[in-house]
Amino acid sequence: MIELLIILALVLLNGVLAMSEIAVVSARRARLEERIEQEDDGAARALELSEDPNRFLSTVQIGITLVGVMTGAFGGVTLGETFGVWIEENIPLLASYSRTIGVGLIVTLTTYMSLVLGELVPKRLAMMYPEKISAMIARPMHRMSIISAPIVWFLGVSTDAVVRLIGIQPDDEPSVSESEVLQMLEEGADEGVFLAEEAKMVEGVLELDDIPVERIMTPRMKILSLDLEAPRDTTYDQILRSPHTFYPVYKQDVEKIVGMVSARDLLTPLIHDNEIDLEALMTPPLFIPEVAPASRALEMFKSSGVHMGIVVDEHGGVNGLLTINDVLEEIVGDIDADDQNIVQRDDGSYSLDGQLSIARLSKLFEAFELPEQEVGNYQTLAGFVMSRLGRLPEIADTFEYQRMHFEVTDMDEARVDRVVVSELPEAEQAETAETEEETADAETQTENETD
Repeated sequence: MIELLIILALVLLNGVLAMSEIAVVSARRARLEERIEQEDDGAARALELSEDPNRFLSTVQIGITLVGVMTGAFGGVTLGETFGVWIEENIPLLASYSRTIGVGLIVTLTTYMSLVLGELVPKRLAMMYPEKISAMIARPMHRMSIISAPIVWFLGVSTDAVVRLIGIQPDDEPSVSESEVLQMLEEGADEGVFLAEEAKMVEGVLELDDIPVERIMTPRMKILSLDLEAPRDTTYDQILRSPHTFYPVYKQDVEKIVGMVSARDLLTPLIHDNEIDLEALMTPPLFIPEVAPASRALEMFKSSGVHMGIVVDEHGGVNGLLTINDVLEEIVGDIDADDQNIVQRDDGSYSLDGQLSIARLSKLFEAFELPEQEVGNYQTLAGFVMSRLGRLPEIADTFEYQRMHFEVTDMDEARVDRVVVSELPEAEQAETAETEEETADAETQTENETD
């Protein structure tokens, strides 16, 4: 009976070590820091252990190995022999095999107890409550690591030598990747930890580095700029015709932007029928390179304190206009509820401005995805339509792409002004997919013949 209790104690000790290993490895740093702020000393020790995993894991492995050896030796030799003698005395028919049967039964029992009580149950508990358990066991594990420090050091040196011998180089990649963060966000939203909209916002923030400002800016042809030397009435008519929050100001040539002025600053002289001194009201312009990512543009807005910037190309020419709202919309979605770029009609289709960016079109229709060879060739819906048709579009031109129907409904001379986009019924979607597949096969065959 005493021998059985000793084995049970060794199995439970193995369980504590295994539970400690999984708990410290699984514990999240942010949650441990929260417990530290609540004056949990155990959490502070657990954080120290997690920051030095080699030392901690070596200590745990030493303990698990010693316990395993002692359990096997004690169970097989001591308890197995004892049980074999009991079989020999009470079951004469098995007397000649009593020692073998005794050792076999004890090994089986010990293995079962080690798996269930020494591994599976402790590890399951550690995965369920990693921070709480790691904080509880941190102090004794810390003391154990101090006691076993010489052995841990020797094992560490030996491990490093073997790793270098077989030519494995240390991995310099970060411990957490962007894809892992996005996966955690998705899992958190599924579990109800936070709202789905919150996950989308964080995802939008992470994507800002991959979005060049030229994809989300207002194109040059749609910019309303004020002439620094224009008469008051001309400026007044321009503002009434296109009420914006900010206006670029140019001198002599629209390419020569000399400043920016807010509609609020223009309001006072207009109300009092005074002359408008644009030069006194305007602020220095903020120039943003067209190749800059949206995240960089957001930093420039924050540091400069202005909410609008002029997007310029590599030669310094004006390419478009970007506002802080354009960047924020990539994070939170459309901010302007009255945005005429996107108008949903009663039949569920959308009337879209030809200058709508491809990025916003992709967010509006999840099924929309550009062919890989066309990515970067154009930035707007108008460019996509012209690419599909292969010519200058005309009113009433239609085509189908993926699971959507496109129809040109308005042209502004040579510019595509409005396009109606609707999703196809399922039957037509299948036909469109089959047609696109045949077209792709034909193009591939043509390329092969050309080669």
